[in-house]
Amino acid sequence: MPRDGRQGGGSGGAAVLKVGDPRLEAIQLLDVRALAAALYLSVATVRRKVKLGELPQPAVRIGQRIVRWRLRDVRSFLDGQAVR
Repeated sequence: MPRDGRQGGGSGGAAVLKVGDPRLEAIQLLDVRALAAALYLSVATVRRKVKLGELPQPAVRIGQRIVRWRLRDVRSFLDGQAVR
């Protein structure tokens, strides 16, 4: 058991929030794992869809590897992609 007394394994007890969950509204920026979970996709699929233009580019870049998407940007992009 870790020194802090928590059981090992998992993602540290963080809840996975899905699209439509009101708690997701409070989060303004999503990392790739949170975006993937919210869209029911794998991280690799999210990265591929961004590269193909099927999802928006990240709004925030900190260096080469740290990126974040604004929830409102993702929603706006997906609303524009909806089948008409």
